[in-house]
Amino acid sequence: MKRKLIKMIGLTIMYMPQAFSENRILKNEDSYIKLSKNEIIEKIKRGKAAAEEYKKIGINKVTEEYLSDINTLLKEMKLTSLSEIKKQCKSIITSLIRINEGKGTLFNYKEIGIEITASNLEIVNNSIFLERQSRDLDLDTKLIKEIVLKTNRRIYCSIAAINEGNGTKYDYLNLGISNANCENLYDFNMFLKNKNIHTPNKIKNEINRLMKSLEKIFDGNGTLSNYKAVGINISKSKIKAVNSTINAVYERNKQYLNIEEIAEIAETISIVYFGANRKNKKDITAHSKHDVPCLA
Repeated sequence: MKRKLIKMIGLTIMYMPQAFSENRILKNEDSYIKLSKNEIIEKIKRGKAAAEEYKKIGINKVTEEYLSDINTLLKEMKLTSLSEIKKQCKSIITSLIRINEGKGTLFNYKEIGIEITASNLEIVNNSIFLERQSRDLDLDTKLIKEIVLKTNRRIYCSIAAINEGNGTKYDYLNLGISNANCENLYDFNMFLKNKNIHTPNKIKNEINRLMKSLEKIFDGNGTLSNYKAVGINISKSKIKAVNSTINAVYERNKQYLNIEEIAEIAETISIVYFGANRKNKKDITAHSKHDVPCLA
């Protein structure tokens, strides 16, 4: 009997810590369930609230997926009222959804603590959308910040290379310009060199201006201003003959004529038919399409 009693006491002592622990867990769970609105708000201010606690105060869209970001951002905002917390939660979640869709606005990025410029917005959105697709999951604020930083750096480096006249096809692609290729790359670079343009959109506009002028020249409808835009000066009396010859060459070969080739044709026409001296070509460095470092 005595031995049995001692054994029972031993077993009781053995399981006492577990019992106390279970009791504490039950107590904690009970207090977790019975937290007041003010206590939950205090947890939110500390960045420690659980998704269920947000639901208890009427905020249902804070899922585990968004919880960490929401807690971090709200903690930084130091909000005190429930109405402000509800408003910000909605705005943050909407912003994260739009950014992951590749449709983020400047305001959406600002809501999650990221400042970007309007000139880079379209390219940043596209980078995030592609990253979201490749990962097949929504990106959190940490990943979004990393992508924005990398994209901004890539844009800056590509613009610098283009301004120096050394842009590659990839540099133009980085700025959302998809029509740069090994045939026209040299023309693009020489056209933009030393123009000191600092935004992707302005570079796009300049490229569009160049291509519109070239298209009109290829079609045999080039104006004096079209030729001047590509760096070639010709007189009004010669433009009809030059246009006709360039169009004939273009239609025969059905391939891009670079600015050097256009200048050569204009100069040849001026010499052969008008007895002009060699002076129409305006400082255009001779080059071969095959010598251009297209993808470097």
